[in-house]
Amino acid sequence: MRKFHAVTIITLMCAGILACGGAARAQAYSATNPYPPNNEFGAWGAYSFSNDQAIGKTLDRQVGVIAVRYSRTIHDWKNVGLLYTLDIVPMTLVRQPTYANCGGAGEYGTYCQTGRETVYGGGINPVGLKLNFRRTHALQPFLGSLGGFVASTRPVPVDIPGGTQYNYTFDFQAGVQLFNSNRTRAWTFGAKYAHVSNAYRHNFNPGLDVNELFVGYSFFR
Repeated sequence: MRKFHAVTIITLMCAGILACGGAARAQAYSATNPYPPNNEFGAWGAYSFSNDQAIGKTLDRQVGVIAVRYSRTIHDWKNVGLLYTLDIVPMTLVRQPTYANCGGAGEYGTYCQTGRETVYGGGINPVGLKLNFRRTHALQPFLGSLGGFVASTRPVPVDIPGGTQYNYTFDFQAGVQLFNSNRTRAWTFGAKYAHVSNAYRHNFNPGLDVNELFVGYSFFR
């Protein structure tokens, strides 16, 4: 029931954000219309370069992500654009320790680390907002944040009884988009802080914080 309510709320929020968006710009890029088209379609990949404990409690994990993106401009001011973003994530790989019941005082009660495993998952980030600065230029810095959920084949970030295969996610990101001359294509380069958590749906909520570098490519229409 909790999952149903969460999905319903996310769906309503997405519908509200898109309803607030202005009409799509039909004109091509020109001196009188110096903005990229409203709709962005792209793909990106990311890999974690560090793992800390800002909110989560686990260390020694690595995360790799491949995703596709849809983005739509909500409003353009002179130098700043506000965009809604949606990421579909067909692949999330989490490299994490394995544990077994050792009958003694382990890291998690009687569970001691025995090795490492790679866990496959996938999900969706349906609630996202992004601010693009220098909106009429080819090089546009941006700030953004997304939220959603991920489901995995094994519990993450700790694979022991009480761990969860369904987790919520959010991130904060910053980077730049480098557009071509007519604003129909762009490379994206950035870094982000990402958090994975079961949101205390169980008493056991280890949580995972990673810092990731990402690169992507998009086209606009």
